[in-house]
Amino acid sequence: MGAGGNVGRMLERFSAAGYSIEIVGHSLGGGVATLLALLLHAENSNIKIDVYAYAVPACVSPRLENRCHRRPTDKGGVKVISTILQDDAVPRASARNILALAKEIVERKKEWQPALAREIKDIQRRALGLWAPMTRSTHWMRMEKEGPGGALEALPANVHGGGEGTGKPLEEPLSPLDIKAAGVLLLPPGPIIHIFSKNGQRRASLVQPTWAGFGRVEVSRHMFTDHSREYITAAMRDVLAARSAPNKPPIWPDAPHIGPVLCAVCGYSVAWASSSDNPLEQSRFISTLI
Repeated sequence: MGAGGNVGRMLERFSAAGYSIEIVGHSLGGGVATLLALLLHAENSNIKIDVYAYAVPACVSPRLENRCHRRPTDKGGVKVISTILQDDAVPRASARNILALAKEIVERKKEWQPALAREIKDIQRRALGLWAPMTRSTHWMRMEKEGPGGALEALPANVHGGGEGTGKPLEEPLSPLDIKAAGVLLLPPGPIIHIFSKNGQRRASLVQPTWAGFGRVEVSRHMFTDHSREYITAAMRDVLAARSAPNKPPIWPDAPHIGPVLCAVCGYSVAWASSSDNPLEQSRFISTLI
């Protein structure tokens, strides 16, 4: 066998002897495992290979993805089962999704520029106070003085980007044609076990690679930590624990879009220990809970 060299020939012998072939990989390893299995099967249609991929990148075209679903009646074939944790950025980081994210950032700059200016101001104020520890009482004193979020000012000139050594900033949103021209649509191989949080508990659903949730990069506080093996392992254990729990958790109320988000237990803002009163900071703290 050309694919896999001596390893490929060995796997072929094991398969002919009745052994089941399983390949496991995380991140890039999951993508390599998927492509290796497809190459091996292309040279020997009788071989059966099961692939278990964790946090796998978008590495197959729709045509190749269709070859990752071996049916029980098939004599040979490849079966891929992927596991992706919540907002993991790697499975969503295709060229198309990255360009779409850049387009959204440019289109919504009037929303995030004032928020960024507020955060810079708050950090500067905290630095002038020698980074004194935050307390809930000082937090509320500042809230009463400035109001939720305070006065949002325009961005300083030196944080707009551009200039020598920084590259030319993207001024105009990308068109759908720009995004389409990014190349062949790539998908994470499936079916996919997608782990998410609801009402404080980990849950899992079986979704297809074409699910809309993988069609965009979800910008969240845990979009990179969701990629780690430790977090994935802990999340899988949490799913099993939640499914075996005797009682369901209470339904969490929706948080307000603007203004302080108050803890249902102590009544203080969830972001009282933060340097900034920016409403976006409230959202960041909430994102760690869901």
